[in-house]
Amino acid sequence: MIRSRSVVLGVGAALLLGLGGPTVARGQVTGWASAVGAVGEYRSNAAGAVDRSTGPLAGLQAHLVPVRLVEIDFTLLGGTFSAQNPVADDRKVAELAGRASVVAKPWLALQVGGYTRTHTTLLARERWTTLELGAEARPAFAAGPLRAILRASLMPVVAVTGAANPNLAFAGATGLEWHGSHFTAAFTYTVERYDFPRAGTFKRAEQLSMLGARVGWVIGARPRAR
Repeated sequence: MIRSRSVVLGVGAALLLGLGGPTVARGQVTGWASAVGAVGEYRSNAAGAVDRSTGPLAGLQAHLVPVRLVEIDFTLLGGTFSAQNPVADDRKVAELAGRASVVAKPWLALQVGGYTRTHTTLLARERWTTLELGAEARPAFAAGPLRAILRASLMPVVAVTGAANPNLAFAGATGLEWHGSHFTAAFTYTVERYDFPRAGTFKRAEQLSMLGARVGWVIGARPRAR
């Protein structure tokens, strides 16, 4: 529990570091609010066989640009995954995630973030808390409002209640993002992988993948390509 709180406090501190920078210039994006939807697949061999469940997720996302070259995202998601084989259980998934990005180049952002996520079944509730470090490439298409998203990250800290913590965790994402005068939209595919320490001949592994979309309303100044 102490470790989980330390992770949350560390992520919060990282999100606040940029608040002392210069103000956002006129004509730059000041943020947007979006509705988010996704279809997810969860896989685990914790029960000794492959546990597979799938289902929809829905939620909200807020994107803020408090100072120039600094971006902050908050995402709230929830949904129910249905078991897809006899060893799987139906589960409810709820997640609160945060990420701070520093735009190092027009096409590159360095990121720090994390999430707290709960998996609830009829038998148990498991809470995951993470710290995530990574980078996101954002190549534009002919300097237009459409750009690609290529993201990779490591999770050096992952705390799981009631179980051993993973010794290796990483994530990746790819997609497309579009910004207009008043609206913004994105389609992304993300994968998270967690490998746990070996116990005898058994090695636990879990994976969560999501195909998602968001549509949002721009708040503040008209966006322009970075």
